[in-house]
Amino acid sequence: MKGLGIAIAVVLGIGFVALFLLAPVYWHTPGPRPAWCLSNLHSLVVATSTYVVDYGQFPDAGRWMDEFMNGEYLTTSKVFHCPYDEAHKYSYAMNSALSGVKPPDPKNLPHVIVFFSSDSGKRNASGSPATACRPHKGEGDMCFVAYADGDAEALAPGRRPK
Repeated sequence: MKGLGIAIAVVLGIGFVALFLLAPVYWHTPGPRPAWCLSNLHSLVVATSTYVVDYGQFPDAGRWMDEFMNGEYLTTSKVFHCPYDEAHKYSYAMNSALSGVKPPDPKNLPHVIVFFSSDSGKRNASGSPATACRPHKGEGDMCFVAYADGDAEALAPGRRPK
């Protein structure tokens, strides 16, 4: 019986050592971070849709975050940050071509980019998704975009938005 107890203790000890050595690897893997970025973009599009219903136009691209954080559209500023973007507090920019304009014809919504990942790190960032959709450092060169119809996607290098 004494030999069995020692064997169990050795097996448990090896298991704990393996767990101690491997756990940091699992803690630092990307895991669902792309899903968080896409979820954040979806939340921004929902806030935009509500804003458009209330005001009949897209928000001012120079104040879009401020417009959303008044409590009516978003309750947290965490949606402005993609976990892949370790260098900036703000990870997204609004398509400046939509600033203050009425929404397009609904049949064109799937092709209208409203938000995209941006490396400017600035609050209320805006610009053209064609030139400003640059990948964040460390995200595997992916670029995140959100369309006016509520769809969001992660684009691999060289892949163009729909």
